Amino acid sequence: MIGAEGAPMFATSSPVQSSGKTTLIQLVSYLVQGSGLAVNQWPKNDEEMGKKLLSILTGGEAIVLFDNLPEAVRIESNKLASACTAPKYRDRKLGENIEIEVPTNVLWCFSGNNIQPVGDFNTRMMNIYLDPNCEDPDRRSFSRSDLEGWCSTNRAKFFYHSLMILMGHKQLDNEISCQTTRFKEWDSQIRKPMLWAGAPDTAELLDRNKAEDPLKAGRAELLEKWFNTYGKQAVPLKTVLTDCKQYNSQAQTEGLQTAISDLVPHDQLTSRSFASLLQKFVNQWIGDYRLQIERNTTKSKRSLKWSVECKSYDQGLNDDF
Repeated sequence: MIGAEGAPMFATSSPVQSSGKTTLIQLVSYLVQGSGLAVNQWPKNDEEMGKKLLSILTGGEAIVLFDNLPEAVRIESNKLASACTAPKYRDRKLGENIEIEVPTNVLWCFSGNNIQPVGDFNTRMMNIYLDPNCEDPDRRSFSRSDLEGWCSTNRAKFFYHSLMILMGHKQLDNEISCQTTRFKEWDSQIRKPMLWAGAPDTAELLDRNKAEDPLKAGRAELLEKWFNTYGKQAVPLKTVLTDCKQYNSQAQTEGLQTAISDLVPHDQLTSRSFASLLQKFVNQWIGDYRLQIERNTTKSKRSLKWSVECKSYDQGLNDDF
């Protein structure tokens, strides 16, 4: 663990199988640990993730690999997010009514085809995209057939040069100016020395995550269509869902119904499920838009009204005056 906030997770993604995703992570293990990694399967839900994390962390592994994630899966998990940024993880022991607390000083890695971190994981995970640029990457040939053997032979050189970079940066005290990530100690101890040595800034991968996040794009679309339908008017969710069901209503013609369906499956859409979705990004600016809640004095959940604020619209009104 580097500092109380930890270090980024790393993922390798590609458009097809046999592109080198698992090999790249195994290479890191060969160099750092001198051996390969056991792989873990991606859990079906967050409850199973909690059990898996507790089992992994009590085992004392230094590098953890979730391999072969379901194709195009969106990486999101409250349990995993806690294990990434907190110095310790606590959960109930399987089959017993007691909780166990374990340290989280591990390197988290993931691999899969077209996998995508979403939501809060945009700022937690470096997603490395490997494109073999061919139809059958498994038929490629390489000059080093024994990668593990090559790593074993060159492992001492790897440590020597890594330590030289860290020591050189510290002794020369060259201050590197860069925008910080949520991992402040990692920025200081790892990222800045690598920038000093001339390496590309890996934190740019976090910016790419945000730009490519399908969840964020879907929420932005929802807020835009909502504002086009209701403007700044505050409305109950029941009204929104009723309007979406009416044939040729403004909610339909403006595309609000489609935007909602992209985020919540039609057979699961209720006022409660819709409210649960909206609560995840209320008061957050997403592009030009922000969702807000207006409550009346009765404090009843049914009396809640929702509205969307548009930054560019308000700016236009101010310019008119």
